[in-house]
Amino acid sequence: MIVIIDDEYDFAENLKKELEKYYTENEKIEILTGFDTIFLANNNIETLFLDIELGSQNGIDLAVEYYRYNQCDNAPDIVFVSSHDNYVHHSFVAMPLYFIRKEKLIPDLKECMQLLKKVKSEQKMEVTIQNERIKLANVLYIESNKNNVYYVFLNRKKLKMRTTLRKIEKELINYNFIRCHASFVVNMSQIRKVTSDFIFLDKDEKIPIGEKYYMNFLDKYADYKFRKK
Repeated sequence: MIVIIDDEYDFAENLKKELEKYYTENEKIEILTGFDTIFLANNNIETLFLDIELGSQNGIDLAVEYYRYNQCDNAPDIVFVSSHDNYVHHSFVAMPLYFIRKEKLIPDLKECMQLLKKVKSEQKMEVTIQNERIKLANVLYIESNKNNVYYVFLNRKKLKMRTTLRKIEKELINYNFIRCHASFVVNMSQIRKVTSDFIFLDKDEKIPIGEKYYMNFLDKYADYKFRKK
């Protein structure tokens, strides 16, 4: 399900009509005029188009709280919508997929949908480990230990492979994986928060950031999050 949350109903209807050009008739698109946590919790939301100014509420703060209390493997992609460009940098804290300017709806939505298509394609990518096909989207991070690497999955399952982290890094560079430490390659789609020392993943698990890799990691992660590629 696709959900639009915007207290400007006329704009929400217009956005819905534009979205219908990209989705099949089988894809349900719902409009909410307020942030209904019960509705969101009880429905399988694929993408959430969220207005930043919702009356007295702030969509950025709502998105941060929503992710904090509803961490799950299939959390929806959030696309912020606003009439004010100055919210772009403030929105980074909620890790949105994209930022649509209301006055530039048509071109911004076109770029957003191209990005969504790319993201969905990446989520389907698979590799073979120990004769087992696995989805890269389900990998949290990859850790090296001596001459082995361990793929760590969302369910905390681990698969061992005899290779080097350098080789893995090169093989996965185009699939949103980035080296962040001498012993770790992380799936950027699973990052929840970044500090100067650690990367926080789903369910508050964290891995270290090496000083040698810090600046390159920040650059690549910014490219990933805000699509400056």
